Amino acid sequence: MKRRNPMRTLSKTTIGHMCAVVATMAAMIAPAATASAAEEYPDVMLGVFTNSSKDATDTFYMSTDGVHFEKISQAFTDLTPNDASSNAAVGSKQDGRTWNLYSFVCPSIIWHDGYFWMLANESNSGNDHTLRLVMSNSKDLVHWSDQKPIKVQVPNDTVSNGNGNQFDAVAADWAVMPNGKIAVVASLGRYGGFHAQPEKDTMYPYMTVIDSLAATNDPSVNAKRNDFSVSVQRARKINLPTGSTNRIDGSWYFENDTAYLTIKRNGVTNEIWKTPADLVQPRWTAVNSNVITGHEAPSLTKFNGRYLMFTDELSTWTPDDHIRQPYYATGTWSQSSARLESGWSSARLLDAYDHTGRRLTNNAKHNAEGDGPRHGTVITVTDPTAKKIIWQQRARVGWSSTQKLYDYWDVNSKTAHVDDITWLSDTGITTGFSDGSFRGMNSIVRQDMAAFLYRLAGSPSFDVSKTRNPFRDVTSKTPHYKEILWLASTGITTGWTERDGSKTFRGMNAVTRQDMAAFLHRFYQKYPEHVKQLNTGMQRDFSDVDARTPHADDIVWLATTGISTGWRERDGSYTYRGMKPVVRQDMAAFLHRLSNKS
Repeated sequence: MKRRNPMRTLSKTTIGHMCAVVATMAAMIAPAATASAAEEYPDVMLGVFTNSSKDATDTFYMSTDGVHFEKISQAFTDLTPNDASSNAAVGSKQDGRTWNLYSFVCPSIIWHDGYFWMLANESNSGNDHTLRLVMSNSKDLVHWSDQKPIKVQVPNDTVSNGNGNQFDAVAADWAVMPNGKIAVVASLGRYGGFHAQPEKDTMYPYMTVIDSLAATNDPSVNAKRNDFSVSVQRARKINLPTGSTNRIDGSWYFENDTAYLTIKRNGVTNEIWKTPADLVQPRWTAVNSNVITGHEAPSLTKFNGRYLMFTDELSTWTPDDHIRQPYYATGTWSQSSARLESGWSSARLLDAYDHTGRRLTNNAKHNAEGDGPRHGTVITVTDPTAKKIIWQQRARVGWSSTQKLYDYWDVNSKTAHVDDITWLSDTGITTGFSDGSFRGMNSIVRQDMAAFLYRLAGSPSFDVSKTRNPFRDVTSKTPHYKEILWLASTGITTGWTERDGSKTFRGMNAVTRQDMAAFLHRFYQKYPEHVKQLNTGMQRDFSDVDARTPHADDIVWLATTGISTGWRERDGSYTYRGMKPVVRQDMAAFLHRLSNKS
């Protein structure tokens, strides 16, 4: 994807392989907030994306889970949203301007010194061996200053597009460093799409450091004023230990004393590297050589204790190291993990909406130029002033005055038993999975059920070393080993007696509804201090339950208390479906109805 020259119109046809999708990083720095600015607003992720390859409008979204994104504003609006060959923006040669404005196309954003700042680069930067960055700033995410080019010196004779000392430049991205300076990364060399050779790239990552970036302008008063000051170092080549002649879409993430670089290798494979955060003498070490393949523009952030990686789906490219049928679809996807090295979730399509509820994400096949949001950045915002701007802008455009913040990316207001899931999380009975999901439609397995009931009982003191393990299939390495032995010690479970007389627990078996009835009834009898005083006067007969049904008495108790009402069939009768596995969101409801925890 081309980084735009603000003084000339450039083609948008190569948008699919150029820009760093989500240069995500934790927004930090910023001066101390005033008392009024320090009003408490939740931390939030702010994303800016290109609408599509055709519509290069820079659009801002906010998110609290990394999957669902709410549109809150636009910056530079594409004048020709159905034309992929032009990205001139609204305001061009108007209001006294003799110059054009352009959409950033693949914008990168930071919060710094009381402003939001967007970054891009001119794609034909290397005519005088300088990398030309393009910047704009805003105080409110609505009014943006006219773009200003900033020249960065590049060492002579280190990179070329094959035409003398000229080079191509793509995918500029930036992030604020722990010391308050700003790190920039861009790829320089020969970009095949600029020379009628798409996907034939020879590109190398370069970095520079902005020592100071300051402004006094207010774009809401005068957008044409962009006299901010910049002090920038010479560019340096990033020499990663594992060689490649094609690395594009680099982006930064800083955590404590470490700088992380995420970048696309050989057109398709997305990797993570690290080095000391000051970037003075980089010592690069591989963290993850392949987070995801078949996507581009990797970028990394951390929100609510989880790492998130955002990438853009590759619509057509199928190089030798990743042969597959092209999908001809585009759109931003996210993954999450508790660790950078491993454990990444499967990719989830970013879901974008406006305040009317209109879905802005389609991921339609054979619509690679018309679909999005794509190719942008997402930052985690923790600064009080910046958060206030974002949340107030959200309210200003018509979103409801409050937003329910859910603990899991796959839980929202439309999820079945959402209030029960929230209660289950708030009480600490569940923490979900390491990728930040709850997986409400997954069957609950017996070893997880043991953990739920143990926590429902208040996590009582229990010494496994003083307890006999009755189950041959349970060891100290079994997940929830302690909770399983506790459950057995209470008599809530007895497991199975096998033919040889041994006992098994079968921890990975799904809990059936009839077994769940037995577990809850026994818990109710064993731990009255942790349950509600239930009314047992409700009458409900199940057509599929009789005296021969396993745990029939427990099922009847469950129905008379109203913990489970079963299913109403077409003929008006009710069924319990005792052999049906219990899914996690239903278990949340059952436990909430039973428990006296608030």
